[in-house]
Amino acid sequence: MPGNSRRKMEIQRMLAQLKPAIQGEKGRRMCVDTVLGDPEFMGEVLAFYRLIASWMLCTAYPPCKGMPLAVQLPLPDPPPPEFASLPEYLAEDMAEVILHVSRYLLPHLLTAVKMDEVMLFLTVFIGSPKYVTSSHLRSKLSEVLHMWTPQSDDAVNRRMRAGPLDSSVTYLLQGHPMVVAHLVPSLLQLYVDVEFTDRANQFYMKFNMRQYIGDLLRYLWEIPSHREVWRTYAIKEGSDSGEYVRFANMLISDAIYLLDEALKKIQEGGIRVKVWGRGRDKSRGRVYVRFANMLTSDAIYLLDEALKKIQEAETLMDDQSRWDALGAPERQETESQLNSTGDQLRSLLHLAQHTICTLNFTTMEVTAPFLLPAMVDRVASMLNYFLKYLTGSERRKLALKEPEKYNFKPRELLLNIIQVYLHLFAADRNGLLVTAVAADARSYSAKMFPESIKVLSSTGLLSPGEFAQLESLMISLENAKFKELEQEDLLKDVEIPNDFLDPIIMTLMGDPVLLPTGSKLIMDRPQITRHLLGDQRDPITREPLTPDQLIPQLKERIRVWVETTLAEKKAEKKAAEELKAVA
Repeated sequence: MPGNSRRKMEIQRMLAQLKPAIQGEKGRRMCVDTVLGDPEFMGEVLAFYRLIASWMLCTAYPPCKGMPLAVQLPLPDPPPPEFASLPEYLAEDMAEVILHVSRYLLPHLLTAVKMDEVMLFLTVFIGSPKYVTSSHLRSKLSEVLHMWTPQSDDAVNRRMRAGPLDSSVTYLLQGHPMVVAHLVPSLLQLYVDVEFTDRANQFYMKFNMRQYIGDLLRYLWEIPSHREVWRTYAIKEGSDSGEYVRFANMLISDAIYLLDEALKKIQEGGIRVKVWGRGRDKSRGRVYVRFANMLTSDAIYLLDEALKKIQEAETLMDDQSRWDALGAPERQETESQLNSTGDQLRSLLHLAQHTICTLNFTTMEVTAPFLLPAMVDRVASMLNYFLKYLTGSERRKLALKEPEKYNFKPRELLLNIIQVYLHLFAADRNGLLVTAVAADARSYSAKMFPESIKVLSSTGLLSPGEFAQLESLMISLENAKFKELEQEDLLKDVEIPNDFLDPIIMTLMGDPVLLPTGSKLIMDRPQITRHLLGDQRDPITREPLTPDQLIPQLKERIRVWVETTLAEKKAEKKAAEELKAVA
């Protein structure tokens, strides 16, 4: 066709014009790579940024009088005008240069340049959101520290790093007083802050940011000095209005989201590999709780999407007649999509399992925030939801042909979830966890834990002590479930006074509080506290509201009413049984 010939000539003319431009760009790229790969030049660049780090530290903390190693946290509030006028790209450029050297060039350069000021710069500004307002940039600074930690053994997720640290940098990270005192609290706060960044694709970026932060936190957890700071911070900020509770809430949300999404993808798509799990929840809260919450949510979401697509593609490829009926372009597109989705699934599974693992090791010694009334129902519901799919009949739908290809480790995932149960159960002096787990009508089943024992006993993953603790948990759950059903039976025909019902979810309140805002609502404390962990505003009027402003109301009246009503119903039931026996 004449039209096609003209179009072909136009394309050929455009290609002839573009080829010299492309060659020129390639030449310029090679020149840049040559310069950036020159050890002597890059050594001078690193030395320059060390001076920039020193200057910015002194500008941010004038009392140090030009001695950057004398900087103390917290920094002055508000920031000095001289610092506030500086562009944030100074910090971003420094991070990019160090990351570039660490990943692609000559990591030994980092040991040739004294890094004290750079390490303090990273520690100070990761934990100073009023000085570096962009959570995305602070996450970039944490990525530099991530590059300096020992490399992960996970081949699927392995990233190029600087390798083992030299002794001076190791000391700074593991023993410098300011780093030890402030790095863990700053990272826990940053984990929460990256929920909202200044980037258009913030929803997806936060998962990768939190992976770096989570790796760092896991590394620091193994260092006794950092672990002690972690425990102290969790105790200090572990109340309903504390920052550690927000972190815990995020950890739970991420775990729920990421794991649920990935496992739903396996379940819905129909792949042929043995896998277990699912779960979802989307609330945010105080820092440690928010951290836990986000970790769970992220894990769920990422897994679900990728697994579904992989199952669909593998199912199609397994059906030889359907596969042969496709043309070459369709087969090529399907294979390409499978490879692409497989990469996504590997990433999702890694993030999800990494989140659950973080939840596991953090609850080894820090449990109080997860057992708060505002948190314990949510934690129990999350754990039950996942365990239901890991051990129930649904697990047969979660099948992949080659789980190891996608770095999917279902038994390890099950072990981590069971150990979270055990960590919290061991610290649950008031029986709050047991009550919440047994009361979860959506997911709890008495069969879940025996099935878990059956799976884990064949692998040798649980110790004899953990098996004994799991048996004790099962007995406690049976007793709690019996009491719950007994009370439910006694109160089934009782009309609860409207004043005693939470106005949002219409259930009997246990700890009612008055909202001292325009709405004047009386709500159950766990419900409103859970809301305020993510949004510190009245749910009706949107006025500012914090947990410490809540005013206790009606608690004693409700307690007396419940006890009186139960006593009356028990007496009625006993009288009826005696009458029936006589008859």
